Amino acid sequence: MATIKKEDYIYIEKNPNGVCTIWMDQKNEKINKIGPDLIGLFEEVFEEINNDNSIKAIVLSSKKKDFIAGADIEAFQKVKNIGDWKPISEKGHKILNQIENSKKPIVAAIHGNALGAGLEISLACHARICSNDKSTKMALPEIKLGLLPGGGGTQRLPRLVGLQAALDMMLTGKNIFPYPALKMGLVDKVVHVNALQLAAQKLALEMVSKPIVRERNVLNIETVKAGLPSLQKTLTNIVLEAPLLNKIVFDQAKKMVDKQTHGNYPAPYKIIECVEIG
Repeated sequence: MATIKKEDYIYIEKNPNGVCTIWMDQKNEKINKIGPDLIGLFEEVFEEINNDNSIKAIVLSSKKKDFIAGADIEAFQKVKNIGDWKPISEKGHKILNQIENSKKPIVAAIHGNALGAGLEISLACHARICSNDKSTKMALPEIKLGLLPGGGGTQRLPRLVGLQAALDMMLTGKNIFPYPALKMGLVDKVVHVNALQLAAQKLALEMVSKPIVRERNVLNIETVKAGLPSLQKTLTNIVLEAPLLNKIVFDQAKKMVDKQTHGNYPAPYKIIECVEIG
C-alpha cells in the first residue's frame, strides 16, 4: 500500500476564536469517501488536536460539494478472507469512540450528501448543523447494497432520534432532507449554506461551557420549565419507547421485512438484530 499523506485528505485550519476546522478534501477524487487510509489519518489528527491547548472546540466539514458520500466500496474488493476487515473495522470504531468521547466539543457542519459512513461520523460528533440547500441530504442507505450500517449507526441513531424513526431510516435507506432532519432531531440546526461555517463555530464554542444534554426520556424539573411543547415531547417519547411498545415495534418491523423479503434478504434482519441487542 502506498504511503499516504495527511494533506492528501485533510486540511486543518485554526481560527482565532479557538475553533479548529478539520476540512476533508480527498485529492484526485470528486467526493470524500471513508476508507482505511482516512480512518488511520483521523487517529493522528484527533490526537494532535486534543493535545493542542489553544484549541477549544472542533468543526468537521468538507471542501467538496458533499460532506462525505459514504464508505469506499472499492476497498472491500481488497478483502480476500473472512476476518481481513476486522482490524480495520475495530480501528474505525476506536476513532468514532474517540470523537464521541472527546473533551472538546465536535460539531459536524453538513452540506450536500452525508451518506452511510459519512452520516455515521457525524452521529459520533456532539452536534450536527446542516445547510438548507436542496442538495443536502442524510441517509444510511447500506441496506440497498445488502449491507448494514457498520460504523455505529445501528447504535447511535436510535438513541438520537428514537427507535421507530431510526428503523425506518435504516430499513428503507431513504433520504432525510434538512428540515425533516431538524424535526426528528437528526440535526440541531439548519442554516443557509453561506452561514454554515460561522454557525458551526458559534455552536461549537457555546458547547464548551454549555454542552447539549440529550435526555430523550427524562422527566424532571428542567423538562417542566422548558414549557409545554418540551413536556409533551418527553411524555410522548416515554410512552413510545417503553419496553412493551419497543417489543411491538420490533415485531412489526420483522413482519414488514418478512412480507417484503420472504426471508431471502438477510440485511434487514441483521439491522433489526443489531438495534434490538443495542
